[in-house]
Amino acid sequence: MRLPKLSRRQKVVRNFFVAALCLFWMAWHHGFPTRSYEVLLQRAAGVYLIEAPVELLYVYEEEQFVYGVVDERLLRAGYEDELFGMQLNHSRLYPEGKRYVVHYNTHDYDKASDTCTLRFDGMLIGFLGDAATAEMDIQLVTYHSITMKEESREIKTIIGVREGNYNLRFPVVEDGRDGLNVNASLVSLRLYDKGGNLLEEKFYEPQDLFEEG
Repeated sequence: MRLPKLSRRQKVVRNFFVAALCLFWMAWHHGFPTRSYEVLLQRAAGVYLIEAPVELLYVYEEEQFVYGVVDERLLRAGYEDELFGMQLNHSRLYPEGKRYVVHYNTHDYDKASDTCTLRFDGMLIGFLGDAATAEMDIQLVTYHSITMKEESREIKTIIGVREGNYNLRFPVVEDGRDGLNVNASLVSLRLYDKGGNLLEEKFYEPQDLFEEG
């Protein structure tokens, strides 16, 4: 059977329909973009086959993470901003008993000038109890640029303050030193109440640049 020829206008309409159908299929397959953080978290829970309602705790816009709690466990959803909303690209369900997550940054890389300077900031997210302030100790190990032999070792302490119900922020501390040959790792964290009393002290195994407590 010979199909009838289409006019130019009919071909344009046909091609538009096929393209729209392909986009719909791709969106269906990968999950439609959403503008709701709650929907994003619920999709992250779905990765672990959890259908229980998810409670939104905090949106960490700087890192494009959304934190929530489901079945009394911390849940994180990472996302990318797209034209029609946010697309889930990462999910993590934390073990039972984990109360908060630690983020920290130590290097500020400038692509234009190809320089990397030391700059410190961070965030605690989760169930922080009566914590009003915190101290984060970061170990800095400097290496020779050619031999990579260790030249110095020091501890940098940065101070954070409670910002909301579920987060405590370590404001940016500019250092200015060249960070290209500096290895930085979180070694300890201390939480204090409003009266300055120590609530908790936690020690970490050295890891580079990023740690989740």
